Amino acid sequence: MKLFKSSDEKKKSTYEESLEKYPELMNFIHNKKRKEHFIQKEQNFILYWEAYKRIVGYAIRYANDEMKSKEWREVYGILIGSVEGSYILIKEAIPMVSGDRAGVEYENKQYVDMANIDHRIYEKAIIDKENDFIIGWWHTHPGFGFFYSPVDTLTHLGYQSVNSNAIGLIFDHTKLDKKSTGIAGLRLKDVSKPSIKSHHLPSDYEIVELIFKPGKEQFISDISELIDDIKKNKDKIDDTLKYIKNTIKNNAIKKLEDQFGLLPQNKGDLSNRDSYTWDTEEDFPQDLPTFRKFLEEKGEQFKERLDKLKISGDVSKYKKEKVKIQKEFKKELEVPKDFCKTIIQDYKDKIKEIIRYWDYLDSSERLMCEEILTKLTNYAETLRDITINVLKK
Repeated sequence: MKLFKSSDEKKKSTYEESLEKYPELMNFIHNKKRKEHFIQKEQNFILYWEAYKRIVGYAIRYANDEMKSKEWREVYGILIGSVEGSYILIKEAIPMVSGDRAGVEYENKQYVDMANIDHRIYEKAIIDKENDFIIGWWHTHPGFGFFYSPVDTLTHLGYQSVNSNAIGLIFDHTKLDKKSTGIAGLRLKDVSKPSIKSHHLPSDYEIVELIFKPGKEQFISDISELIDDIKKNKDKIDDTLKYIKNTIKNNAIKKLEDQFGLLPQNKGDLSNRDSYTWDTEEDFPQDLPTFRKFLEEKGEQFKERLDKLKISGDVSKYKKEKVKIQKEFKKELEVPKDFCKTIIQDYKDKIKEIIRYWDYLDSSERLMCEEILTKLTNYAETLRDITINVLKK
């Protein structure tokens, strides 16, 4: 599994750059300084159904027996769970990214997604009074079987070197049958001595026994229905996501913002800025869209007209002018209001089509949908507030 670009390419991944930035980590990996050994203790790894089905559901979207093998893609994700004595509970699996036939490339975007997920887990753990955290990682080897490549070993080291209970799972749909779940758990035998030269690394990792909850037989029996459902609706899921991205996000919402923008926008050209950084919108100077400025200016003009009438003492003319202004202002908002409603309804209709498959979308797909909803909600609320303020005048 390839998490970053090959060595003959000029561009380096964030992961490679981070290794170069911290020589202590490279020394740790090559075992130049550290000599201590990982001491294996008795551990029991329990895989919950919710985690297993999410791994399989996402994996089947990118590799299954109805697709040509050259079209198969590897996918990657993280595992959420807790440690209860000698039991490592793998409760949840979160899909993160899909890659090409040779492997998955894990770049800036997924690192920020992963950090955000870690923060959410921490907040949820406090509320639910649980001890859940990122317990490991998972990825797929469609047609390759269960082993760690040199890069897999390096990736797993990042988990197990800081958490001796860390586990890695590999799913291969070609290994799934009436006796096998198609999934295996792997761990490094010695985190101080990972070999990054050998391909199969037989002496550096081991396959550990997994305990299936509620039971292996039930896993095998129940997963077939999910797989059939995902395969049957794969194109529908992909097409719906493309529609949400291209038609709703890149077309309709962009048109709404260009023609009837209400929300503050960042000033200047930010096209070269990494959209997956920790910078918040407040870190950049902002400006009001043209349409919002138009409404603000028109509101001031209306206010001046009413103030003059109020000072004159002509109550009857004041009331008539107020009603006239309110109608005029509401008319200006009718088009964007209807346009926004149409987009929201279109978005809701599309989400209904894929909501049952929400758990089998990756972090990018879920984030895109969530951001669209947030943007549309903020726009509708701003539009409503403007309308209310005008009626109050």
